[in-house]
Amino acid sequence: MLSRYLDPEDSANIPFSYKFYQWWYRFFCRYLIGITIKDITYAFRGFDMEYIRQLNLESGGFEISPEITLKTWLSGGRICEIKGRQGRRIAGESKFLFSKQGFGYARILIKGIIKKRTGRWIGS
Repeated sequence: MLSRYLDPEDSANIPFSYKFYQWWYRFFCRYLIGITIKDITYAFRGFDMEYIRQLNLESGGFEISPEITLKTWLSGGRICEIKGRQGRRIAGESKFLFSKQGFGYARILIKGIIKKRTGRWIGS
């Protein structure tokens, strides 16, 4: 996974509102699930497609990024963070609005907490 938080300079381009929500999401993931990944919500990543298909992903929106990370981590998969910087958008604009995506992120967090406590990922 690319992480924009391994070096503080790499997170300089992230808008404050994103940093705010990401900080809280990481806080809850760390203290309620135990995962220590620094940039759990970032979608820039590489992975083994065969392994990912076995995770039975259910998300259809931006929350698929933390779903991949939580399911991988909770199933004993290997996650490596690589230092990286978010670049400036050249064309278009972000379609991410936390007010629209918050429910999906919360749903994945709650499922991760249940998996951590019971050993079972509900809904898949």
